[in-house]
Amino acid sequence: VTCRELMAANCVQIVAVCAWTAVTSFLIFFPLGKLGLLRSPSHVQEAGADARKHSPSKAYSFEYEDAEPPAKKHSPSKAYSQSPAKAAVAPAAPSNQAASSGAGCDSI
Repeated sequence: VTCRELMAANCVQIVAVCAWTAVTSFLIFFPLGKLGLLRSPSHVQEAGADARKHSPSKAYSFEYEDAEPPAKKHSPSKAYSQSPAKAAVAPAAPSNQAASSGAGCDSI
């Protein structure tokens, strides 16, 4: 088997997967679209999907009655303020001898 045949086989597989995905998606989503099941009702669209479907009523409420606001538990700026000299340095990965031997399909 030559490198050109392997490359051609990979291209055929890519086309086959794209075709399979397109056909399957069409068979699922076209009927759902015709039945009107892919859109939110108009009253949800007018109010916004976040307000109607996803957010609890107090999710973005910042009112604190008789209490202090919650304290910060973590400061991301401190986590990344470590100097490069103190940062741990990962050891270099060993080189791959097989990849540099020239046994691959480098010359098509």
